[in-house]
Order: sequence, then structure tokens, then C-alpha cells
Amino acid sequence: MDALSALSLASAVVQFVDFGSKLFVRGAQLYRSPEGALLDNVELGSIAEDLRCISTGLRASRSPEHLVDDELALWDLSSSCQKLAERILSTLEDLVARNPRTRWNSVRQAFRSMLKEKEIRALEKSLDSYRSQLTVRLLAVLRNQQSTIVTALQSLSKQHLYMDIKSYNNLEILKQGLTESIKEYLSEAKVEQSCMTSKISDIPDQISKLVNRGGELAAEQSILNSLRFREMKSRYVLIADSYTNTFDWIFESLYGMVDKTASQEDHTAFRVWLERGDGIYWISGKAGCGKSTLMKYLCTHRLTKQALRAWADRDNLVIASHFFWAAGNAMQKSQEGLLQSLLYEILRQCPEMIPKACSARWEEFRRSSSHDSNPWTIKELSLAFAEIGKHCMISTKFCFFIDGLDEYRGDSPEIIDALKAIVQSAKIKVCLSSRPWNAFQTVYGKSHNQLVLHKYTRNDIKLFVQEQLDEDEEFQSLKAFDQQYGDFTQEIVDKAQGVFLWVFLVVRSLRRGFGNADTITDLRKRLMDLPSDLEEFFRRMLDSVEPIYHQQMAQMLQVVTVAAEPLSLFTLAFLDEQYSAFAIEAPIPFWENVNMVILAQKMKLRVNARCTDLLEVVEISDAEDDWSKYQVNFLHRTVKDFLGLPEIENRLASWISNPFDANSYLCMAFLLQMKSLPSSPYGDECKTIFALINTILYYAGEVESRNGNTEADVLDELDRVLFTLWRSRHHLESYQRLLFRLRFQGRSYQQGWILILAVQWGLHLFVAQMLDNDPHLLNRVFERPLLHYVMCMPARKKHHTHRNIDMEMIMTLLDRGVSPNEEYLGRSAWHQFLCDLISRPEPVEARVIEILLLHGADPTCPGLGVIGNMCSTEDAIRLRKIIADRSSQMGRSPQAGFLGRMKSYLLRA
Repeated sequence: MDALSALSLASAVVQFVDFGSKLFVRGAQLYRSPEGALLDNVELGSIAEDLRCISTGLRASRSPEHLVDDELALWDLSSSCQKLAERILSTLEDLVARNPRTRWNSVRQAFRSMLKEKEIRALEKSLDSYRSQLTVRLLAVLRNQQSTIVTALQSLSKQHLYMDIKSYNNLEILKQGLTESIKEYLSEAKVEQSCMTSKISDIPDQISKLVNRGGELAAEQSILNSLRFREMKSRYVLIADSYTNTFDWIFESLYGMVDKTASQEDHTAFRVWLERGDGIYWISGKAGCGKSTLMKYLCTHRLTKQALRAWADRDNLVIASHFFWAAGNAMQKSQEGLLQSLLYEILRQCPEMIPKACSARWEEFRRSSSHDSNPWTIKELSLAFAEIGKHCMISTKFCFFIDGLDEYRGDSPEIIDALKAIVQSAKIKVCLSSRPWNAFQTVYGKSHNQLVLHKYTRNDIKLFVQEQLDEDEEFQSLKAFDQQYGDFTQEIVDKAQGVFLWVFLVVRSLRRGFGNADTITDLRKRLMDLPSDLEEFFRRMLDSVEPIYHQQMAQMLQVVTVAAEPLSLFTLAFLDEQYSAFAIEAPIPFWENVNMVILAQKMKLRVNARCTDLLEVVEISDAEDDWSKYQVNFLHRTVKDFLGLPEIENRLASWISNPFDANSYLCMAFLLQMKSLPSSPYGDECKTIFALINTILYYAGEVESRNGNTEADVLDELDRVLFTLWRSRHHLESYQRLLFRLRFQGRSYQQGWILILAVQWGLHLFVAQMLDNDPHLLNRVFERPLLHYVMCMPARKKHHTHRNIDMEMIMTLLDRGVSPNEEYLGRSAWHQFLCDLISRPEPVEARVIEILLLHGADPTCPGLGVIGNMCSTEDAIRLRKIIADRSSQMGRSPQAGFLGRMKSYLLRA
């Protein structure tokens, strides 16, 4: 029983005993008609209806679990009250039926005509007993810090604080008020020697307020959690902080004076835009010039907030940010990720907007105790922003900082149009950053609201170089000996051309040579020898690795390059294994006694020695487990671009002597991670298991699409691991939720169900191989027909943001004899698919419908009426002809089939 539901149940008990007592003690006063007439059947019927409504709340949704003794007693009490309510209701109904014209002075007098006085007093005694038990038990529950009710309320409050939601959290105040009312009632009842006191009627209202507020906070948190994704802030955290005193110039009114070579005649100063401007402000610049670092600096700087506060005036102010990342997962480089990040921050800071901006989800979460939800679609997110746009016209202004438009995965016009839609309101403005690509230059380059960053960073670079070199004792001693060493700083700045990344690499390289007592001539030669172009610099870094490490370096770089998101450092720990099936043969648990700290130290040394500065190891401070504590990232996005050059790809491949496939390696590495998970008595590892399943299936799909091979051995072992985990931990509620997230509706995982996951994930070759090797699988009873998983509930793939119908998987199943007319819960996948067409956010190709019809789909299915609205006129004409031909072959007309189905339905009804 849900904790808040338990409180609602207690409220229903209070209402019932209060109602019942008044019914017998003061029935005449309460239920006489306004004219003072005696009670008749109409009044009795009204009483019965009131009691029926109250008794509905006495029904617990399911048996209690994990409750303390006093909570169990409350649950038992609700059952007893329900039985008593049914008895009173039955008596009232009999009174109405047997005495249609009789009138009574009171309910008590009416009951005497059906029951003996002794029985009525027994009813009153039961009500008094229930009231006494209820108040004592409820007070004990509210005082017990271990009770599920108190624990749930504390959990809501802690989560509210942790998420920093800006709504008023008054749960503790409401709980204290309820506790005091119960104590006052008990005290008053004791003094008066009677249970009929005024305080008892206050308690249901106070419980209701507590339950409603708890439900509102739970719904707020659930909606925000549905928007949040794990990597939402990871890019922001990984961006280097600005160097001391750099970028301060951007808040100056005439920052063109900072660099004589930069003119600001045609540009609006950034601070002026913050305080008085509107629309979009575009910060552009060369690769590696520090755009992301500047955006991180700006979106949290006190002067930014101060200037925006002046712009907002008396309105509320919301500042939110998103950092696109080409090396991240799908959400970090998609429109969904952008909209979810911004919407999360808006609603976290303005939770009062949630009921209107997310009305459908709000109602869903308020109705249900289960707070699992479907992923957000672009359509739904856009509607939420439209609602916020209406709201902000009244009381709120918004400023968004969006970094890395050039790292968005998709067409540039898509993201340009999305941003244009966001800034429709005068109370919303956006600061963007990107490389100066033509698509962005065309739209944003003509505005005064722009800044070309690398033209203004000369002094910042000089400051960075001076302080970095001055920190080196060897350089300090050389500088004291010869003044020319001081001038050397300017030479580095001149060659940098505004690119911070180049300066960072050059200074690091130069400092390694200071210990050799280089003369100023030597240092100048070293500087002149370093390429001024980043790509050439990266080539030099590749060449500097010892040949003995070439194969391991190439494997590491290939693995990190194909990865759909940043990898754990430990993912690279198995590259030296001499056989390919190491993950399949590994036991469960694997790595049980491995010291992760020591292993991490060794792996950091290995990565640094083999990949120089192309890769860096980053420690994640808020990692969920030891496995994800250390992450391997590219030094910069430009490194990934460099490694994607055909020349470099071929060079790395030539250094690997044995067959090596990076996607196949990742399948096995993540399977090993699943085998290495520590088990928790509470099943806390389930969230990680779900992510690992999706990740393994993703890379198995990459192997299929890129190489035409299947990862059958890995997937069979994944099936065995899931079954083993389920068999040992199926009693945990978290594992039940895991099944739900995997789209299994039952309460168990059966070995062989990897086929269902493969169908949902579009592993066509693996599915075909399984069905061809064992045709009897088509006759196996799964939870629902296999075609249903493809057409009606395709998986939300971890590294994709859309759920498109998988035509190739449909063909794979149809070609092997799967029927589109096989029913599940009285409806075929074909029929359900047609019913879902209207609400699908993405259009469906007419070819899908055509293929299904040609493979036997029922041409008389009533849902076919939507075709004209979903397809082009040409496609609709072609499909109607196919429907007519198929119906003719079956000896039926589409209309007759539809009318026949309607007749059967009406007869059943």
C-alpha cells in the first residue's frame, strides 16, 4: 500500500466513524428537511449515498507491505469499518425497500424498525471502539520515525531539497498540525468522558491537506525526474573552468578596446544585451578558442545574474543552460535533450507552472501511485514550451545559454528553427555559441547581437601563458638570466591566433623541455617547429608514441571513437585479453576481489603512455558506483574530428595486426560490467542493469549494421545472466520495475526472452538466425505476439531519440510466418497499430500498411478508415485498391466486415 494512500485510508476511517456516530446520536437534527418534516425515503437515500461515497475510500488497493505494527492495525481497522459500513448500508436499503411511505423522527428510530436496541448499541460501541483505535494508532504512526508514512513524507522532503525545487514544502508543518489535533482530541475526549468532540471533525480535513500536498510534491518530483537524464550536466562539469581573471572583459561596455585589432563598431556589447537586449546573442569563434569555457563562465557569473535582474525588473527571472556535446550520447546532441534540459530547469525554478505546462502528465501522476512514465516527445516538449510562453507574458522572464550548436546531431536548419520558436516571446532571450558555420552565419551573422570570440582573447592568452610559465622554476631561473625569455611569451601569443587549445598544448610541450636548460634559441626553434594548425599538432602527438604501443593506442582510440557516449576507464581494461570470448566465459560475479583504486591508477598510466594527450582521464565526483568513477574523454571535440579523417582511420587500422572490431569489443566489455555489479539487498543495481542491457543491445546492432555479423554468443550469455539475476532476486520490487521498463508486463523473466528484446531493438540478423535455427520459437507463448512489440511498442533505444516503425524487422517476422492477425487481449497487432496511427508523433510510410496487407493483414479491420488522413492521396488510392482486392479474395467487403464486427460488439455489450 502506497504511504500516501495509507494516509488517505486513515482519513476515510475518520470520516466513517464520525459520520456513523452523528448518524445515530444526532440523526434527527442532521437529516430533517428544511421545513422540519419527518425523515422519508428521499432523506434515507441521501444518507445511504453519502455513506456509500465514504465507504469507497475504505477499500485498500492491495495488501500492506513493509508496514509497522500500527500501520498494519490501521489497515485492519479499515477492513472492519468497511464491513460495518456495508451492514449499515444494507439496513438503510432494506428500510427504503420495506417501508416506502413511512416517516421517522430520526435515523435511530428508523433503525429500530429493523434492528433491536441491543444491536444498535452494538453498532455504536463498534464505532466508538474504532474511533479510539484510530486516533491512538494514527498518533503512534506519526510519531514513529520508522513508519512508512513518516518515511515517505521525509523522503519527499529530502528529495525536494536535493532537487532544489523552488516550491513551498510545508509537509512537516501539516504533519505537526495533524499530530497536535489528534493529541488535543484525545485530551478533550478524556476530560469530557465522551468521544464526541469537535476536534474529530477537523482531522479528515487536515489529513486531506497533508495527502494532497504530498501528492503534489510527488507529482512535481516525478515530472522533473521524467525530464532529467543522467548526462544532463556531465558536459558542463567536464568543461574547463575559465583561467583566473580571463573573460572579465566581456562585462565591459567597450570591450573592443581590449584588443586593438578588434572593432566593435557594428556589435552590441554583451552586457548591454543582457540588461536591455532581446532575441538571440551569438558568440562564434574558431575551434578551440574557448567558446564552451566562456559559456560556462557566463551562465553562472554573478554579473550575468545582476545584469539580467535589471532586465527582468519586477518579473521573476529564470536562467537555464544546455551544452551540446558531439562525443556524448543521443540526448546530449539532440533537440529532445535541449528541450528537456531547459524545461527541467524552468519547472524546477517555477514548479507552479507544472500543472499547466505538463497538464496531461500532472493529471496522470496525481491519479496514480506509480510514477513511471513514457519518454517525452518533441511534440509534447514543444507544447509545454508554448504553455510556458503564455504564462511568462504575465510574470516571468527567461534567459537561456546554449553552447555548441555545431555539435548538434542533425541538420542545422532544424535547430535554428527550434530556437526561433523558443524566442517568440519578448520575455525569452537566448545566448548561443558555435563555430562560424555558413548556416549560422547566414541567420545570426547579420545581427548586431554577436561576438567573434577569438578576436578578443589575445590578452587572456597572454595572461595564461605568463602565469603558466612563471609557475615553472626552471623558466624563472632562465628568465632571470636573460630578458629575452620574458619576450618569449609574446611570441607564443602571436602564433596562437586566438586559439586557447593550441596554447594549452604548446605550453605543456614547452614546459617538458625547460628541464633540459634550453637556451632562448632552443625554445624558439621548439616553438617554430610546433605546428600552428591543430590537425598537424595532433599528427605530431600520434607520431610521438613509441611503436611498441601503436596497436594498443589504435585499439583504445578506435573504441573511444565508436563509443556512443563517454566510457568508463575500466571499459578499456580488457584490451590485452588474448581470446575473444573472455566475457562469455567469465563467472558471475566477475572482478569480485579486484581493488578498483589500484586498477584505476594502472589504467590511467596506460592511457597516458599510449594516447599522449589525445585522451584524458577525468574523475567524476558524483559517480553512482566505482565503475563509473573515472571516465575517458577526448581532450577536445577537435580530437574526435581529427580521428574521423579517413587518412587517420586507415593509419590506426594498419597498426592493429589481429582482427579487432571496436563495437564487438564494447558488447563484451559491457557484458563483463554487468557480471561485475555488486548485488544490493534492495536491488539498487537495477537502474544500472537496465542501462547496460540497452547499451549491449545498441552495440550488437552496430555490429550487425556495420559488419553484417551477429553477436549471438554475447546475446545468449546476456539472456543467461538476466535469468540468473532474476531467479536470485525476483522478490525485490526494484526487479519488478526493471521488467516493466523492459516492457514485460508479467512478474518473471523467462530464459529465451532475449528474442523479445532483440525484436524491439531491431537486431534483424540475430532474430532471423534464432527463428531459422529453431522454427518452433514461433509457437512459443511469449507475453504477447512478437509483431506486437515491433508495431505497437518499439523500444526507446538508449542512443536514439525517436521510435520509428522498424520495417526490416516487420519483414523478418512476416517472412517467417508470423501472422499480423494474431490477437493479444482481444486485439491484433495490426488492429492496434491502425488505432495508434492517429496519435503517432511521426508519420508512417504507406509501405508499412501495404506490406502487412500483402502478408495477410485483415482488410476489413475497422481501423483502416484512418488511412486517408495519414497518407498522400496517391498512396491512399493504392492502398484502397489493395484492400478491395484482398477483401475480394476473402469473399468479403470491407464495409460488411466492419458492420459485422460492430454487430458482434453490440451483441456482446
